Amino acid sequence: GEQRRLEVGAYRSAKGVGLRLVHWEGTDLEVNITGRCLGALRFVVAEILTAPSMQALNSPLEPELVKPQPWPVTLLPNLLRLQLPGYALVTLELRELRGQVFIA
Repeated sequence: GEQRRLEVGAYRSAKGVGLRLVHWEGTDLEVNITGRCLGALRFVVAEILTAPSMQALNSPLEPELVKPQPWPVTLLPNLLRLQLPGYALVTLELRELRGQVFIA
């Protein structure tokens, strides 16, 4: 069968904690992330970098080829769902939880 390459990692920054998703294939992919702690999330801020290939770079001739932009994510109890286009890097900032704020 077809195997898609998706890397998922967690990070901690001055804004809080989050997830980083890297989709290494050129096809669209639906991603579902589950976890008990996700039920406490109030909101998620998602940004995506997209490009025609993983080797794409910004240059003087094409300075906006690769840039972050807001990306939609569905937040359900204990579930985050999003659609990834091919060759995408997405960050999901988990800024606030009920009763506490994640601060680095």
